[in-house]
Amino acid sequence: MNPAPLAIVLVALVASSTASAQPVAGVPGAGPPLTAAPRAPTSPRVVHAPTAWLLPSRQLHVGLGASHRLDPSAQLALGVGGVAEVDLELTDRLIACPGCGEERVEHNLFAASALFKLGLATAAVRPWRLGAALGFRRTIAARAVTAGGRDAAIEAAQLHLVVGGRWAGVELHAGAELFDAQHGDVRLPRGVAHTLRPLAALAWTPPPYPRTTMLLDVAWTPEVKDGPPQLRWLVGWGVRYQAMRWGSIDLVVRQREDQALGDSAVLVRVAGSLALGRRLGVGLR
Repeated sequence: MNPAPLAIVLVALVASSTASAQPVAGVPGAGPPLTAAPRAPTSPRVVHAPTAWLLPSRQLHVGLGASHRLDPSAQLALGVGGVAEVDLELTDRLIACPGCGEERVEHNLFAASALFKLGLATAAVRPWRLGAALGFRRTIAARAVTAGGRDAAIEAAQLHLVVGGRWAGVELHAGAELFDAQHGDVRLPRGVAHTLRPLAALAWTPPPYPRTTMLLDVAWTPEVKDGPPQLRWLVGWGVRYQAMRWGSIDLVVRQREDQALGDSAVLVRVAGSLALGRRLGVGLR
């Protein structure tokens, strides 16, 4: 039985129930607020897709997670000067599938990558927001895998341009990603049709439940095959619950191209933010 749909339903119910225990001012029938819902600090991504926002200067973002198959993931990001962002990530998105036919036998490559990102956006404290960001990510280490007679680690690079907007609890991001990837002596085929892909992301925070955000995005990743690496889409959907001013938890489902629904991965991720030089939970944007 695929655990993904049941897991998403359960978290949505729990998050909504917890949020509804804290009424929000201005919502009909909500009654007086017990405590103000915390404004979520800036997050570098929705599920897989990068956002158009930058982390504020000297704001640190730390994320840890694992799938139900116990594949780990981690992210450490830092805002620089309000105009740039750097991050290091251990991802389970990059996989190898040598000999894939009717049966997919996936191998996690445990790839580590680094990102440098530039952007501009309006202030995060406004009820509406617009922004754009340009980022470059490259692998710095990955597990070697044997495919097509080649025993080597994949090298992958990604350039993305994203524009985004937020209004009335709805956040939209859209853009494009340009990829290059190499495994041994073979590369991702040249040409725009093989290397350029669109990305899109949606995050919705229902006004009655300001701690709960529904997530949906589409992104891409190289996949090692017996031939040259190929780009494959990833769809992610799920729930983010802002448990504290500085911390949140995500429960999301990842569906890969050519993957049966029953083979989807269920991911649990926790994230925290810290404004360097200030107390925990203070000064976050």
